[in-house]
Amino acid sequence: MRSDEQYKFKIAAYTPDIIPMARLAEYLAQLAEILGEKTSVHFVRLEAGSTVVVSKVQAEAVPKVRRRAASVRRRDAPRDALRA
Repeated sequence: MRSDEQYKFKIAAYTPDIIPMARLAEYLAQLAEILGEKTSVHFVRLEAGSTVVVSKVQAEAVPKVRRRAASVRRRDAPRDALRA
């Protein structure tokens, strides 16, 4: 049985108490584009320090999200993911 996974995205330029809400919304929209599987990836929390967005990926979408994230790192992902 697969379990949900959490992914963390660090925004080094801001801390949670100073990041403008509109800028955070832009980052979240781009992160959703990168990870894909929009109905299976959920916002969990912001962590202190630099702004760290924590997302939960439902178990059934984990393999697809892993492949897509890896393809972004390799720079061979779909254009929408690379643009984000």
